[in-house]
Amino acid sequence: MEETVLSSQDALPTVSNCYGVKMIGIGGAGCSVLKKMADQAYTGLHLIPCHTDFTQLVTFPQAIPLGMRDLGLGLTAEQARQWTLDQQAVISSVLNPETKIVILVGGLGDGTVAGAAPVIAEMARQRGLLVVACVMMPFASEGYETMQMAERGLKQLTQSCDSVVAFSLDKLAENLNDDLSIAEFYAAADELLCQTARIVPDILKPSETPDSDIQELKTVLEASGLAFYTQLSIKGSQQRLEASVAKIKQTFGNQRTLPHEAQRILLVVQYDPLQALNTHEIRNIIQALKQTLGRRAAVFKVAPLASEGLGSELRLGILSSSGRTPEVLEWANTY
Repeated sequence: MEETVLSSQDALPTVSNCYGVKMIGIGGAGCSVLKKMADQAYTGLHLIPCHTDFTQLVTFPQAIPLGMRDLGLGLTAEQARQWTLDQQAVISSVLNPETKIVILVGGLGDGTVAGAAPVIAEMARQRGLLVVACVMMPFASEGYETMQMAERGLKQLTQSCDSVVAFSLDKLAENLNDDLSIAEFYAAADELLCQTARIVPDILKPSETPDSDIQELKTVLEASGLAFYTQLSIKGSQQRLEASVAKIKQTFGNQRTLPHEAQRILLVVQYDPLQALNTHEIRNIIQALKQTLGRRAAVFKVAPLASEGLGSELRLGILSSSGRTPEVLEWANTY
């Protein structure tokens, strides 16, 4: 039986707490995301860096240091895995009884992430926690060994996490301006990781019923395997609904976004509270997504989020999963 979960958030309260969500940033890219989140002052969201470079840890109240000295360059996944196993007591203190959701963030071109992330994920799953990973795959040009390490790490993550969103730097480069500097490109990659990792805390931040919303998130994300994330922006107050439906069909209608048809879909709708978001708009957007992305979707959670300053713009964040891990990992996300 088809199950659609609608979050009732017409009047969004001013509650700034994320209720036991731990975001663990692993390696250089992961720590960059944490710094962005810290700058945005997410009260109640616990940010924990995990790195071999101890200088990246000092600005956070809690951290997972790896190794006995700063050896951030040239680290193999096996070394990182062993150093992470050596820190099980520290990780256990991070995954304390108040923890309900763990979000892992990092770049899989880094041996630190490929080795450490699956260990932390497995420890969290053993405690019955919901575990989501947001990771970036390296450029294919970085070499065969780097790609092999990243793909092994991704496969291990899909076995250890409930849900894994994996972006491709090659795919991202196809969609960004060629004139970007290297620094600007990697800043854009970090921002993409940041936006994806924010999905869960964004949904819980305004909640008056966090336990209920966490259970709904588990319904969508638990054991969902490899997931795909796409952001759509619809601007202009005139015919906003028609524009939203047209953009959804354009994005998903002519491509196989998932290796299998989506079984679980999480839709985050950001809108300006001064611009009415009505039930008619939401239901038509849901219908368009089902027609193009998941005609047989069993679970469909919708989270409307009021965001001041958007004006007439409507932002859709769409996380979709087939509910299983494909034999061949199509990690080139559709960004």
